[in-house]
Amino acid sequence: MTTSQPAAKGKRVAIRQDLFTTPLDDLNAVHLKGTKCNDCGEVFMGHVISCAHCGSESMKGIVFNDQGTLYTYSVIQYVPPGDYKGPKDPFIPFVEGLVELPDGIRIVAPVLDCDPKNARINMPLKLKVYDFFKDEEGNDVVAFCYVPA
Repeated sequence: MTTSQPAAKGKRVAIRQDLFTTPLDDLNAVHLKGTKCNDCGEVFMGHVISCAHCGSESMKGIVFNDQGTLYTYSVIQYVPPGDYKGPKDPFIPFVEGLVELPDGIRIVAPVLDCDPKNARINMPLKLKVYDFFKDEEGNDVVAFCYVPA
């Protein structure tokens, strides 16, 4: 059993523990990571111990390419329900995309720094890792999105 140490006040912490390469000091050097099945080649986001496609437990960690293309998308016009952490007052419509990476995976992610009117299928995108919000302990919570390449 492992125990997690609380982050020191004012540090950067990942929005989900198994998503990013570390350290989080230089966000330009941080990449998304995943897992690939050694038997069937299926690719998953984050750490996975067995393949949901073939059931194999022969898995290896991989680092995803920072480049991708917009496979499909939707424009979010209203504040999403629940504990939405993005801008609310005023709300700024944004693109939520399915980003296809050359690594063999499609990832749902916001596409920021892109006027929704300019979004298009097959648009080249690049990963952006950024400080998304501050948590209750004053830590910067690091998230990811894609931006036009």
